[in-house]
Amino acid sequence: MSALVKPKSATFAMSDVEITLQYVKNFGVCNLKLPEGKLTFLDVLNVLFLVDMSGSMSDAGANGKTKMEEVKDTLKKTVRCLIVHGDANPHLTQNITIIGFDDKTEIILSKRTLKTIEEGGIKNFEEFIEKKLYPRGTTDIGRALDAATSAAGPISDNPREVTLTLCLTDGDITSGISEPSLLKTKINGGKNIFIGYGSGHNATLLKDLSETSKENKYKFISGNEKAGMVIGEVLCETLLERLSNCVLESSYGTIYDYKTNTWNDKLELDNLAAGQNSTWYVKMGRGGSGTFILADASTSVVLTLTCTI
Repeated sequence: MSALVKPKSATFAMSDVEITLQYVKNFGVCNLKLPEGKLTFLDVLNVLFLVDMSGSMSDAGANGKTKMEEVKDTLKKTVRCLIVHGDANPHLTQNITIIGFDDKTEIILSKRTLKTIEEGGIKNFEEFIEKKLYPRGTTDIGRALDAATSAAGPISDNPREVTLTLCLTDGDITSGISEPSLLKTKINGGKNIFIGYGSGHNATLLKDLSETSKENKYKFISGNEKAGMVIGEVLCETLLERLSNCVLESSYGTIYDYKTNTWNDKLELDNLAAGQNSTWYVKMGRGGSGTFILADASTSVVLTLTCTI
């Protein structure tokens, strides 16, 4: 067995990647682990918080806190997490925008650099959030998505600049457009994470909205204690991404696709961040040998795995 590692580019060096490929008869398990690291290859991160301010956000969860209290705690933790990433990456510019919505939309905080927020004092920022965010009207998600798209503006095609929209909501539409097909047309072209609070949120709707792009995702927070873990995962995937738009393929073997429960000669992979693991199940071709190539979207080889038994 041999493993040849090549860099994706000068920026995405893969020299420390850990690769294992184990076979029993013609069935194999391939595991790839990317090295830990706090360095981000991004130059600009635009974070847009889209915060549900509808009356249902006053409902209390199992821990006694209202959904709005949980959302505000999530927002505070996210900003503090971004500060930590900023300290480790002085080249990185991070911009923050906060939009509140019910049946109306309100710019709570217009686009502001994280450095400006830090200079004003993180406690002052958190007190400002406490005063400005509170439950009030009905829920118009279509209007909210329009506001987020307008605030995001043109999405840069520079891979070193990412626009991340975090939609924090209980996911119930009580006014405005409710057809998912129409709502999907309003989502901006950046990376959108739809985060549902509490067991009563509309998971079906948020999942549906997240399926408009491979970059978009749905997350569920059952309680406040889970918020930090969920947001930390999102930020890690965004800031510390090492492999994206990759395909694992083979001319002789096959790879298992759990999404379709089929074996194919090609598999599109989820993006991978520093420290993450990815495991694939593969089969040898005839003759007991298989070569599996991991390539990016432009087909430049990242690594080749060859095994013969």
